[in-house]
Amino acid sequence: MRSNLVLSLVALLSLPIVACAPASDSERTGEEAVTSATTANTADASTSAARTFSSSDAGTPGGTEAFSRVLRDVTTPVVLTLDDKTVFCTDRGYGWTVLKVSVPDLDWLGHFDHRVEGEGLPCITAGQCGAGVQPSSVLDAKNPRANVSVRVVLTEHVVLDRAQKTCWRSLTEHVTAEIRGQSFSHHRSGDIEPSDFDTCDALVKL
Repeated sequence: MRSNLVLSLVALLSLPIVACAPASDSERTGEEAVTSATTANTADASTSAARTFSSSDAGTPGGTEAFSRVLRDVTTPVVLTLDDKTVFCTDRGYGWTVLKVSVPDLDWLGHFDHRVEGEGLPCITAGQCGAGVQPSSVLDAKNPRANVSVRVVLTEHVVLDRAQKTCWRSLTEHVTAEIRGQSFSHHRSGDIEPSDFDTCDALVKL
């Protein structure tokens, strides 16, 4: 039964995890340009509605029920330095070559680490490099900095098995931004953890 629970939650959270290439300390020069202004989206978790669970899948394998709720949805304006060190195509951490942009600000904007563990800068990706998805679509030698709105959405997921009285919880985080007309994103998932069934049952009814 545990395997069914885990499989159902894994299926719910199945979004790609993309890693970023390592960077030297000198590449972190954009950090001091971060603005302190933070703007909440309409789905900001400061409202009670944002903390309400919705049933995302009531028919998962094994008779389990899956729920999710947004814990935090915040968009923050930042200033990014865009050059050949922070904008690049690479296959590091993925199965093919993708366009990535380093975003140092994610170290404090995100709940999860959006970098290769232990090295480099956090990043976002525009997907597989190809026609129209190249560093040249973002880089501008005459204007190496860009004002970018970075949206970070942190979501909690709960899977209940009422027959077995078990509960599993996990977090996912999705980052999105648009840089000079190009859409970027990044996704991270936390560990699937067991939790008290009665607490979970009461929580999803709030």
